[in-house]
Amino acid sequence: MRRKSAWRRFLGAAAVIGLSLGILMLGLIIVYALNANGLTEAGDWAKLATPVLAVVVPLFKPVVNWTRRPPESLANVTTPEQATNARQLLATLVLEEWQREIEFRGLDDPAPLAVRWKLTELPVMDLGGGLSEAGPLKRLLRQGRQRFNGRTDRIGEIADQFRELNSRRLVILGDPGMGKTTLAVLLMRRLLSELKEDDPVPVLFTLSDWDPRREALREWLARRLGKAYPNLYARDFGLNAPHALVARRQILPVLDGLDEISEKLRLEVIKALNAGTGERDALILTCRTAEYEQAVTAPGGDVLTSGAVIEAQPVEPGDVVAFLRRCVPPAGRDRWEHLIREVKNRPNGRLARTFSTPLALWLVREVYVETQADPSPLSDDRRFPTPRDTTVHLMDHLVESLLKSNPPRRGDAGRNPFRPLRSWNVDQAGRCLAFVARQMTERGTSDLAWWRLTLSNDISERAVRIFLGLALGIGGGLCYWPINGPQYGLLAGVCGGLVVGLMRTAPPGWRTGLMYALSFGTAYGGVITIATGRLVTGTANIAVLGLVYGLIGFLWGGPPAGEDAEPARVELRWKGRLGLLRRELEAGLTAGAKRGFQLGVPLGLILCLTFVASGSPINEGDSLTDTMQTLLLGMPLAGAIIGAFFGLGLGFTRWSMIPMVDDDRQGLPRRTLVADLKSCLLRAVTVGLLVGGFFGTSFSLTGGDVGRGVSGGVALGLMAASATLVSAPCMTYFVTTAILAMRRGCPFRLMAFLSDAHRLGILRQVGPVYQFRHAQIQERLAQRARP
Repeated sequence: MRRKSAWRRFLGAAAVIGLSLGILMLGLIIVYALNANGLTEAGDWAKLATPVLAVVVPLFKPVVNWTRRPPESLANVTTPEQATNARQLLATLVLEEWQREIEFRGLDDPAPLAVRWKLTELPVMDLGGGLSEAGPLKRLLRQGRQRFNGRTDRIGEIADQFRELNSRRLVILGDPGMGKTTLAVLLMRRLLSELKEDDPVPVLFTLSDWDPRREALREWLARRLGKAYPNLYARDFGLNAPHALVARRQILPVLDGLDEISEKLRLEVIKALNAGTGERDALILTCRTAEYEQAVTAPGGDVLTSGAVIEAQPVEPGDVVAFLRRCVPPAGRDRWEHLIREVKNRPNGRLARTFSTPLALWLVREVYVETQADPSPLSDDRRFPTPRDTTVHLMDHLVESLLKSNPPRRGDAGRNPFRPLRSWNVDQAGRCLAFVARQMTERGTSDLAWWRLTLSNDISERAVRIFLGLALGIGGGLCYWPINGPQYGLLAGVCGGLVVGLMRTAPPGWRTGLMYALSFGTAYGGVITIATGRLVTGTANIAVLGLVYGLIGFLWGGPPAGEDAEPARVELRWKGRLGLLRRELEAGLTAGAKRGFQLGVPLGLILCLTFVASGSPINEGDSLTDTMQTLLLGMPLAGAIIGAFFGLGLGFTRWSMIPMVDDDRQGLPRRTLVADLKSCLLRAVTVGLLVGGFFGTSFSLTGGDVGRGVSGGVALGLMAASATLVSAPCMTYFVTTAILAMRRGCPFRLMAFLSDAHRLGILRQVGPVYQFRHAQIQERLAQRARP
């Protein structure tokens, strides 16, 4: 069996090498014939080779598939064993991520706050709520009432009651700042630490990213799961491990922030949850009490089927006093005694009501306790007549207090996770956080994704892309200087840059390929027409350039933009991945040759009609009939030759984006930016070398001038690389941060600033995005942002 598999792999490698060398030799023969003996002999070679390629290219993929071992040919299958291994890895990654986040947010310092939870008395719960029925003895003793009570500082009791639910579906309600997400996170950690073999893995998802009218629940869960934990795309788990985990119900979705989406969308989300899950599908949902009650009782609204609903109770004055006495250092307790006595003696007073939420207690700790400030102003009822006024005051001084009480220390980098690594200006930090908070609020999301910072009111994303396209295109166009002069080089750069900047998101395929072919071919070929004064020469260049750039669009697709833009990942380790590289090169070669052949047919027809309309052949002395035959047969052949090599580049870039199981570089914000930059540079170099090498070789062989060939190859290679660079989210991010620094006063090193804001506790981290620690902080900062 092993010998048979070895022979199959040997035949597969031989087929790849043989077809690659055959296409290369055929292309060189045609180019040499065109240079030495003119169009007629080159056309004869094209007529001979085109039918052969038309048969060989479609058969190549089945032959390669046959040479593979059966498990490798099942490209879209994740086996039960692979799904189990993926589940185990996911459980480890999620536990490590949230244990680290709990430490950053100080949820265990010195202990979780005693927030009490009980079943809601509001009419927002399904009949029974999924609670287990009481036994006969409890009913006889009148203890059969359904209960779900607990405290955040006793999370084990809540976890046990959650497991006893018939459906394990729970809705966590509470007023703003009551610790709904905190309970969900602590419950996740407890469930993960006691995870059994058949238990689903709890994973937190932010609902502001989901529109159920456009994307089904399971598709959205799988997409977000793969984005947050890219290790799941390792080939050890098959190609669709995130989808397999969701389909096999091995994920317990913890859906956070139902209140952070629009009122109309809340109704759709609850309906989609009921329709997309069964009564036995575990689920945890968090929402503010008023917003959930409104969604459930609105016309057409509905409760979460079989879901128990618990609600947070205000923090009791005794727990507030205990919290403050634990936090206040001995040297400062005398200044706090008056405030503590007021909370204790006036349980219905303003201070007691202010500190009845975990958010307010955290704020007073950071703003007054950690800074050792005098807390006596907080007792002034005239200055702060309502609990809301007190909370707003604390939020307005949060950023300043955190920066002043936690300055960076030399030699402390990396050892203290709660101190920033750099010093930041307080006013600059406040302006930056207010700007991003307003931008997030206007977009209706709680996710601060670096690749979406271009979606601001005063900075057009399209303008940024056009700026990048012009800058890089003109740089490449200057390489035309030795060929047709500087004015035409600049014109080519401007045309190419505008085309790149105006490109819209499009998936790989026919439409994108033709769009690239016509736009780039017309832009560059038109410049050559103006430079040479010959319509025929310009038209020929339009066809050839259109073929090359059309293949880029055909294979790679259009540049992502807006909500479609996502950061890429890159993995260039060779050890243990050579077999995977071979399979990706095989697939890329097959796809490239096939699509190049297909794209060459319409382009050859367009070029043929152009020459017929002009009434002149390509070269003097040739007939129109020879020209038409050569173009109709030669363009598909040229497309197959060029596409084969472009396909090898495509296979290499795809291989580089496949993660490994042991890669601990998860989808964290800073690391996703670095990975996207590496991937962007790798794609740019690959595409630039392919385009530049092809045209440089062709110009040198056909024109006999190596210098002009090299210049042309460098120019076109740089322009192709620039198109790839502009399409990367990291490039628009860098330009946007520079503009924000000049216009808004944000730090130039925005990612470093956001990382320090996370270390300080202003932001929390959920996979590759940041979020404000509390929605109220985001709302308040957004209100303070200048327009």
